[in-house]
Amino acid sequence: MPEPSRPSSVGAVRLPCSVEALRHSQPLVQRRAPVGKVRPWLAWCGTSLLAFASTDGRCARQDGWIAPAPKATSAVGATLEQCVNGTLAAPAPCTWIAGSANSSTAHWLEGDSVPVRVVISGLQPATSHSVSIEWDTTRQGQHPYDYLTGVYRSEGSANPCLGLTGCGASIVTYPIPPDPSVSLGPDGVPGTEDDIVQVPGSFSWYDGTPTGVSSYVFAGSPAGDSTTGLTVQFDTGSSSTVVLAFSAHIATRNDWAPAPVALDLTGAPYHVRLVAVDGVSVSQDRSVSEAAVYRRPELGVSVVVVNDDGGSAVASDFVLTVNAVDPEPLGFLGTPPPGSTLVWFRPGSYAVLAEGSEFGGVNYAVAYGAGCSGNLAVAQGATCTVTYDDLKPNPLFDDSFEDPEIP
Repeated sequence: MPEPSRPSSVGAVRLPCSVEALRHSQPLVQRRAPVGKVRPWLAWCGTSLLAFASTDGRCARQDGWIAPAPKATSAVGATLEQCVNGTLAAPAPCTWIAGSANSSTAHWLEGDSVPVRVVISGLQPATSHSVSIEWDTTRQGQHPYDYLTGVYRSEGSANPCLGLTGCGASIVTYPIPPDPSVSLGPDGVPGTEDDIVQVPGSFSWYDGTPTGVSSYVFAGSPAGDSTTGLTVQFDTGSSSTVVLAFSAHIATRNDWAPAPVALDLTGAPYHVRLVAVDGVSVSQDRSVSEAAVYRRPELGVSVVVVNDDGGSAVASDFVLTVNAVDPEPLGFLGTPPPGSTLVWFRPGSYAVLAEGSEFGGVNYAVAYGAGCSGNLAVAQGATCTVTYDDLKPNPLFDDSFEDPEIP
């Protein structure tokens, strides 16, 4: 079958092929059928001809990427901003900056979510628009941000309308789809123990109505530098300014071990970008330095089992938890020395708890080592040993016991 002739660009609409193509300014050309009919679109992306169909002026490709909707005639502007919340020693309410963050302006823990907002201005009423964003998912093979979630998840003081006149007449949320590449975990295989459960969240739209979210677009190599991106669509109401708000989740050692996270990278490994608005390249980048991201306290828990009175339990027969703020994992099976289970939590007090002390009909006495409770600050660590020692059966409660003095 001969290749179709390339459509003329006269009167055509030029749109980007994808989020990645936007970064390299690779246009595609589209042509529509007569008005009033279902509109087939022919789209060139490089040397590839793609087919679309649309009845409402939008077009969606089979791989899920949704091309930007028709733009308003006025000049549309956009600014990408991130939240800064003061230093670790002097926390402050969230304010928005259109620049980079470091340890003198912000503080975050691994596992926190950094609030981001996109302020889109110059909009005409009742028009359709698109916003393309991306974030770094590996730098030198190490994970900085891994997925998106809701704007209020870690910083309750975040106000996406702060400093914007007339903002917030309407607020609409749209679910953020789970990223399938993150859900697979470090081994990339579904249904295994290292699968990652992403914190659910939603995009928040202020004075705009969301209409769709594309599939994720991946670029680069996970073993080196890679990004993930998507495109979101919205319609305007009467306001000329619309705000999109979300947050970027900082990858944790608990989720990605044995793969490394970006806590030890120098510079500013945490990046979110505004790639394009309405198909027009914007290329704004907001970064957070590694000095502003702190390790959560780390506790290593080992379990010793003593069976000298008829018991047969092993360490993994017992379940333990750590009473702390946001512990990960929430509960775990015992690990014998020299191994241990690593537990991370927010700075403050903690205590290890044994959930049950009986196995196989035998009761065990539980003893906690010196490091099994206390207080830990950021980046501090401790070790805890929990000992289970089987107890002799009490003859007063043993039905098989016979008193020799009773005939």
